[in-house]
Formats: sequence, structure tokens, C-alpha cells
Amino acid sequence: MIRSNEFHTYFRVNSVFWDPNIYGRYLALVAVVAMSALLWARERRSVALLTVLVAVLWLGLFPTFSQSSFAALLAGLAVLAALKWSLRWTLAAVGAFVVLGVLVVLLTGGRASLDRINIDTSGRANLVSGGIHLFAQRPVYGYGSGSFPKAYREHVETHKAPVSVSHTEPITIAAEQGILGLGAYIALVLTALWTMAAGLLKRMSVARAAVLATFVALLVHTMAYAGFFEDPITWVLLAVGASLAAADWPGASSSAPGRAR
Repeated sequence: MIRSNEFHTYFRVNSVFWDPNIYGRYLALVAVVAMSALLWARERRSVALLTVLVAVLWLGLFPTFSQSSFAALLAGLAVLAALKWSLRWTLAAVGAFVVLGVLVVLLTGGRASLDRINIDTSGRANLVSGGIHLFAQRPVYGYGSGSFPKAYREHVETHKAPVSVSHTEPITIAAEQGILGLGAYIALVLTALWTMAAGLLKRMSVARAAVLATFVALLVHTMAYAGFFEDPITWVLLAVGASLAAADWPGASSSAPGRAR
């Protein structure tokens, strides 16, 4: 990080984390929570204070130059837009954005563009392809928990600089735990999303919307920077999301009409 800031034409802010992407992750997650409150705020004073908070968070996030954090923020905002306005139009906009991005990559240079992506993402493309290669070698049970750096050095790029960590959570799990671990991971994610989202479109809860959008933002960030199971925020969001969903479950003692939400 120090060498990078010395030689780049720009300075990446990293705060106390020594990592602009982790710093950006937490700023993005807080920004999603703040936007959740802002979108459903009714009092002018609340709107003004939340607007200032979001602006300050963005000013902190921008100089991190963290692409994964920007993507996480956009994903969280997309969830909020779907809940606030229209699920159909939000999905259409997201789909169009993804298609446009793929076309830009494919039409601006083929292999050269892929190499450019690998450079721009600090070697993440190589880590993804290497992780897939490791998974193909041991598809059932993988190389073991925490083994990605060692397995990558021994079986993928033996003559290059050591790899300290993989940056894509499902690829890491597939390489380390195989199909068994990957299945458990997918089951956890799908169950969490279903629990957090169940009934939200019919019966809006700002707190549940905030938790769902923040969890989706975290998931997107872990697609480019991993750290899903290791991050305490993951387990906090799972616990709070499950608790709020249980409170909204039909027949729950706390789900009386008119309660504070």
C-alpha cells in the first residue's frame, strides 16, 4: 500500500485498516444503511441530516478508489430502488448495465482487454482462473480450509510472487472446500436472502430493507475482495435479519398492527 501510493499518480486513502478496499467496504455499508433511512424519511430535519451524512460518507469513499466498494454501494442502492419504487424496472436497469459492461469488454480488444482487466484489478483475474483450476483438480473436497495461498503457489503460478489471499469468495471456497463447501455456502446465502426478503414487497419495513440491502452490498464486495465468513458484520447482519424476519412472521407476538418499525 505504501509503495503503491508512492508510485501512483493518485493517493488511495486507507484509514486505520491499511487497506483501501476494506475501508471502502465499511463506508459503503454505512452509506447503504443511511440511504435506507433517507429514502423513507418523512421529517425535513431527518432528510437534511441524512443527506449530509451520505455526502460525508461519499467524500470518504471516493478517495479510496475501491472499485469493489463502488460496486457494493451500487448493489445496495439497487436493492433499495427495487423496494422503494419498482422491482421490474430495477432488474431491467441492472441487466442493461451488466450487458453493456460485457459488450464493452468484448468489443474493445478481446484478449488485450482481459489482460487490461487483470492489471486494473491487481491480478484478480489470474486469481479467479487459478482458483477454478484448483477446483477442477479436487472438485469434491478441495485442498482444505485456508489452503488457497499454498495450493496456488504449488499448482498454479510456481514462479511468480507469493499469493497471500484470494479475492473472490465462492472461488476460494470451491478451491478449498470443493463442492461440499460450495454447496453449504450457496445454501447459506440463498437462505439468508430469502429470509431477509420474504414479504418485504407486500409489507415494507425500513429496518428489514436496510439489512437486506446492506447484506447484498456485502455479498457483492466479497465477490471482488472475499472476507465473507471472516467479517463480523456478516454474522451481525444474519442475526439481525433473521430476528427482524421472525418478528414480522405471521402470528408472531410482536407483529401487532401499528407497532413501531
